[in-house]
Amino acid sequence: MIGCDTEFFQSREDSLTILERLSELNKDISVITKLSLPKDFIQKLKEIDFNLNQHNNFLAFSESITCIDSAGEWEPGAPNPESRIETIRMVHTAGIKTMIAIRPLLPTLSSEELEKIVSLTKDYCDGYYSGPLYLKSLDHPILDKESLASLKIEKLQPHWMPEGNIFYKIEKDGQMDFLRNKAQESGRPFFEGAADGIKYIKRHEKH
Repeated sequence: MIGCDTEFFQSREDSLTILERLSELNKDISVITKLSLPKDFIQKLKEIDFNLNQHNNFLAFSESITCIDSAGEWEPGAPNPESRIETIRMVHTAGIKTMIAIRPLLPTLSSEELEKIVSLTKDYCDGYYSGPLYLKSLDHPILDKESLASLKIEKLQPHWMPEGNIFYKIEKDGQMDFLRNKAQESGRPFFEGAADGIKYIKRHEKH
């Protein structure tokens, strides 16, 4: 599982070297990115996937697409969603198993925007996964007092962080169920995370 807390493909050359070394372990490999990637680089990922396939393993590629219309507010420094959708399309066309990470699930997103993400990506992925928004502080320019008043907020120590890291877990009632239903309506499974997605693909897909 690579790229959860860092952008793994910020150095393409280094990322390929790491993937080539990991492929020798005969394990499934999961990567996630928020970048847009060129076709020649995706071909090199396909070569790594081919080598993994020889030992009944595979490369799972996740593209992080958390919003469309509000990307300028939430992700001002990231590649635009359209370029990321084009990346996942090319990866999927190359025959690599793909997933869309709508994580974190932004509580300010409308149902229409979530539905748009699914509509624009359903033909290029093997499934979706999501999870709540975690923030260190509730002082966020997009989350005004009116928005916060309508949200479910829990202060906690996430199990995936070192002891002493307190976060606010922020959720909108019914939003996760809505997203899950939209994914399933599109004919794609909805997972708790990438690991569950890989297990599903391993059970149901030939590679």
